[in-house]
Amino acid sequence: MNIKNTINKKAARKKAILEGAAYLFAENDFHDVKMDDIASQIGISKGTLYLYYKNKDDLFLSIIKEGINRLQKILEQAISTDEDFVSVLKILVHDFLYFFEMHTPFFKILQSDLNKMSLESHREMHLAAEQVYIEFSELLEKLMRKGKGEVISDSLDPMIPAMALRGLLTSFFHQRLLMGNNIPLDQYADSLIDIFLHGVKQ
Repeated sequence: MNIKNTINKKAARKKAILEGAAYLFAENDFHDVKMDDIASQIGISKGTLYLYYKNKDDLFLSIIKEGINRLQKILEQAISTDEDFVSVLKILVHDFLYFFEMHTPFFKILQSDLNKMSLESHREMHLAAEQVYIEFSELLEKLMRKGKGEVISDSLDPMIPAMALRGLLTSFFHQRLLMGNNIPLDQYADSLIDIFLHGVKQ
């Protein structure tokens, strides 16, 4: 087997480990998930699992970081287009909601109780969450600056509408996880965009 095939095989196995583990962490308490369970879920030996991740905390944090990186790239790509502000806004909102729908276990993990992690891992998790909050806010502020004079008032600090949009986006997955709903994703996204741009007036 050549080096390229070996790398591809390792990447595919790592992806399978992250996806299988994410499902287990999303459906069970962190404390109840064992490395044996994860190995069994994926169909590999526990020894093979330890070749990729040193312990459960390491694997859990890797799931979070991988999910954050993927979402960040999607949002950066949406904002970097040459479309007008409203078009970029629509792309970003639809992409964010679609990512949620396709990676629900990731968002369940973000909402889970992490108190049973080691203190060091808990601190690392906090720092990762703080970093993504900062980067997400900066992305949204960049979008709002794009809309100044077009849709966003020149006198308005971009941070304000960025905070409002972030609140709408994050409230979506909180509500979806806790209560669920049958509203089609595109309809939900369009309603959210309309509320952001025009408020709730008829």
